[in-house]
Amino acid sequence: MIPKAEGAANFAPEKLRYAPTDLFLDLKHRERLSESGAPVSVVFEVDNGGVTASFSVTLRRGRNSTISTVAPGELTHGLGAAISSSERPFSVYEPGLAGIPSRETYQGRLVVDRGAVRGDANLYLRNVLHRLYRDPVKKAKFEARIEHLFPGLRIHADTFDENRHEHIPIEYEKHGVRRPLDMVGTGTLQAIQIIGYASFYQPTLLLLDEPDAHLHPNNQVKLVEALDLLSKDEGLQIVLATHSRHVLQAVHNTNDVASFHLKDGALVGTDPDLSALLVDLGAVDKYDTLSLRDKDWLVLGEDKLAETDENHPLHILLQNSGIQRANSIVMSFHGCTELRSVALLASFCAAHHPNVRILVHRDRDFMTDDEVRSGIHQKFSALSNVSVFVTDLCDLESYFVEPAHVAAVCGIDETSAAQLVDEVARREHNHVVTRFNDKRQALHKQFGRSLELAPTASLRSPNIPLPPAQRVGKEILEWVHSELRARRHLGDDQSLVVESAVLRAPSLSSAIS
Repeated sequence: MIPKAEGAANFAPEKLRYAPTDLFLDLKHRERLSESGAPVSVVFEVDNGGVTASFSVTLRRGRNSTISTVAPGELTHGLGAAISSSERPFSVYEPGLAGIPSRETYQGRLVVDRGAVRGDANLYLRNVLHRLYRDPVKKAKFEARIEHLFPGLRIHADTFDENRHEHIPIEYEKHGVRRPLDMVGTGTLQAIQIIGYASFYQPTLLLLDEPDAHLHPNNQVKLVEALDLLSKDEGLQIVLATHSRHVLQAVHNTNDVASFHLKDGALVGTDPDLSALLVDLGAVDKYDTLSLRDKDWLVLGEDKLAETDENHPLHILLQNSGIQRANSIVMSFHGCTELRSVALLASFCAAHHPNVRILVHRDRDFMTDDEVRSGIHQKFSALSNVSVFVTDLCDLESYFVEPAHVAAVCGIDETSAAQLVDEVARREHNHVVTRFNDKRQALHKQFGRSLELAPTASLRSPNIPLPPAQRVGKEILEWVHSELRARRHLGDDQSLVVESAVLRAPSLSSAIS
């Protein structure tokens, strides 16, 4: 607001320092501002050593489509004066920065200040740095902070002459080489922008809208370091909106941080661990809309397709084992390999829905029984209403190429079905061996530091073809489908992924019993 500068409580909307839209009357939630309707109110509260001070700013429509707000006299003292200061803005808003223009014209202070507080930070960065470098104290703080984050990086922002130049030249120097500022990396530029604006304006509140956008995870962590440094040095309070698990985790490692999980403007939760893991699992929006009312089961599976495909192998096996679609929900954890995160999500769901049983599915991927017990089951052993289903063979598809099931679906004898499946595995033997090795290598990469895994060579059978327990079912199923159709045992529109009287998943039955 700038009523103090205008000397009146009513002024034109274009005089606002910041507004997200030119249609000021539409800023009110769910209805338009009017002279007779309820105003929009923003209440500021400050705790100063146990003494609480508050100040309320109201916005309503005045006459002739003007803005009616706080009387100028209320902004001359106390909290009102601090909030309305033009020399030191109470808040500065900075959106994520993808880059800056290659040239920037010198602008007057009023234009720059309005741009700074309304979110056009990338358009006025050089103007801010130019003014920052004219203040020795602010310049020294800025350079110390940049050096802390990016050792050896120097900014040159003191060559502009208002009487000779139209555009402001700003350069950065690294390893003795000077280049224009717009050529610096996006992550570095983002940090320069935030530190520069905070060092120059010294606001009380810094508003950051997804500052991690366009940043590599390493630079996201560095950005959080920069913010933590500013907060401690200046007593600056920062409100940051993000969807990045890297930012959430880095922020959680700092002190004096509060986490708020919002949905449609309403508070959903304040657990930073939960927020981080939901982002990690790609499950934020999914969990918000998840309704477990009148449900008996929540199934957390690996494959995202299982959420929407009713003919997915997981759905067929669940149905075959007695878990009906009507009383269950399948939700994927998006291929997350960090089982601790899945266990946290299962624990959270169990705590909030104690009458719902939770089933966690993971493909075996050629793990031994000992590896399954130590690497998977143990992670969930303390959760009373969480069961774990690890496939008996490599994956879900393996159940649908069992000879008894193939025989039942295709109307052939079981011996012929077994010979056909083995023939396919023998023909593709080299590929089957490669996939076995790949899966075991992936397990070593995932569990190598926390679990003693058997060497791949000691497990792989020397037989040709490899036994069913060492075949990737998804690929065998595809090849068997083609062979059955070629022999006219299966129609072009038919699939083995259906229920049958002999379809069995022993580990699933054990998990849900």
